[in-house]
Amino acid sequence: MNSFLYHLKSKQLQSFNLKLLFLLLGIFSFNTGLSAMTSIADTFHIEKYIISIDTIDFTGKQIKAKTQIQIVANQNNLSAIEMDLFQLTVDSVYYPLGNLPYSYQNDKLNISLPVVLNTNDTISLTVAYQGSPKKDASGFGGFYFFPNMAFNLGVGFTADPHNLGKVWFPCLDVFDDKSKYEFYITTPLTQKAYCNGFLNDSLINANNTITWHWKMNDYIPTYLACMATGPYTSWSRTYNGVPIEIAALPADTAAVSATFVNLPAAINLFTQYYGSYPFNKIGYTLVNFTGGAMEHATNIAIGKAFINGTLGYETLWAHELSHMWWGDKVTCKTAEDMWLNEGWASFNEALFTEAIYGPTAYKDWIRTNHRKVLQLAHITDGGYLALNNVPTSVTYGNTAYQKGADIVHTLRNYAGDSLFKVGAQHYLDTFAYSNASSIDMEHAFTSSTGTDYSRFFTDWVYTPGFPHFSIDSAIYVPGYYL
Repeated sequence: MNSFLYHLKSKQLQSFNLKLLFLLLGIFSFNTGLSAMTSIADTFHIEKYIISIDTIDFTGKQIKAKTQIQIVANQNNLSAIEMDLFQLTVDSVYYPLGNLPYSYQNDKLNISLPVVLNTNDTISLTVAYQGSPKKDASGFGGFYFFPNMAFNLGVGFTADPHNLGKVWFPCLDVFDDKSKYEFYITTPLTQKAYCNGFLNDSLINANNTITWHWKMNDYIPTYLACMATGPYTSWSRTYNGVPIEIAALPADTAAVSATFVNLPAAINLFTQYYGSYPFNKIGYTLVNFTGGAMEHATNIAIGKAFINGTLGYETLWAHELSHMWWGDKVTCKTAEDMWLNEGWASFNEALFTEAIYGPTAYKDWIRTNHRKVLQLAHITDGGYLALNNVPTSVTYGNTAYQKGADIVHTLRNYAGDSLFKVGAQHYLDTFAYSNASSIDMEHAFTSSTGTDYSRFFTDWVYTPGFPHFSIDSAIYVPGYYL
């Protein structure tokens, strides 16, 4: 995800004593015990969501919908589940044999199961609901309505947690539960709906509407699920066997062609460094949004203002494309490790710049980014932060994006380009369609390259600021000249 609300990112310089002082003063809010805490995903898993939006009221900004949820128990004696659903009205909860008891308050939907489940038992139930899906208070994220367009953005900057699948369907809205999806989105005949995955079919209904049926057979978290509907046409191509589909208004298709002129080069670059494209489609949907873009898997939402027929915003769409590997194929386990998503995607802006415009342009990008980190990150993010323990209040701040990019650049130079590719691909393949942490990345690079990366990650990832190097002595050797 990339937002023009957050264009300054991070870096920091300081000693162990300064770090200790900040800890004592409470400036840092490290969640060091988070990985040991029990996640709700430890109790049950959602194997699949089948989301049906039967009515979209563009004027009243309302939807009427139902979601079928396929549950797998991760423990014995599971008799109830708790789902996230944000400020919508629940009409009923049912399964094939009848209605189910539920309570809904404080954005939590608690459902009593009709039978007690043990580990690996499954059951499907459906939630029928309606209402006005909300936007995030930051202006980035949530659900958006326009007179002839509706779409979602899966994260919110001020939401805590940041996941916003909950604003339009009942879900287990966490990073570390990934699911398959089907979507049935009903629109006027003059519109199309775009979602994750591939279009399975469309059905014209008797009331002059059309239902678009999409399937996503790869596992993704709730914040990467998406829908967008509007009077779209599809700009379609195929490159190296990968379908490309960009949803645009008919008047914007010429701008699409001109803006994405370097898309084939970006695909070549990222597959060379990170392995084959991980999904069945590359997709973008142009939406009425001026704050940036959001990396929904296979169907990136991008502000139509940035697809303007020039090359001025190409690092934005390249950033989002690289998320298909960094964030979508492998997702950080926790928000505190967001550099694994956003730091790598930001670095890939520089990598793309190098591929298109050469090494000098790459160095200029890196130097500019590095200066911003040193000057501003500790100010904008409220302190010198380690990459793997960023407080949730600045999940999408300078540390995750800009310091993250700087450290990926450092890792590339430390490893050398060849081993950098080996380590990155091993990490992505090992944790494909799952979740990973900074420690997982350290181990992936170590096991695949034959080099111990523990010192690198301790110095550059797990410790706030930057390591400091100094010369403590020099030896004069007579008669030796460089």
